Amino acid sequence: MKLSLQHAVRHALWAQTAWALLSAVWNLAGIALQAWGQKALGPSPTLIGFTLAIGFVVALWLAVERSPFINAVLTSAAGLLGLAAALKPFTADPALWASQYLRYAGATLNAVGFIAAGFAMSAFINWSDRVSKWQHPTPAHKEDCV
Repeated sequence: MKLSLQHAVRHALWAQTAWALLSAVWNLAGIALQAWGQKALGPSPTLIGFTLAIGFVVALWLAVERSPFINAVLTSAAGLLGLAAALKPFTADPALWASQYLRYAGATLNAVGFIAAGFAMSAFINWSDRVSKWQHPTPAHKEDCV
């Protein structure tokens, strides 16, 4: 049985990575469109948003190897950011988006980030429980540790 956190959260980790990289591309595309005098894809593309998305990917991959606590904090923060960004298209002025299609595409992208964070936290909790049972086996759980 593999007890590494990276193994436990591997699928959710890749989904979170895809979400963050696509969010970075979304920000970069919006910045480029604004630089060319066109309307951005969404309401607030920034270089800071691009940098934070890339930094999140790097920090997440480092944390999954080195610090389960930091990984859980990053995942929780990403989930909250994804939820807030997924709800924004339904609460903000629709004119802030270049089109209705892009409005719902942004909501979908960020909903995927929220869902990926939920799966990552679920996998983290399962991993934590398995590690705890392995480190402190009880007679009822000794067969799980073999």
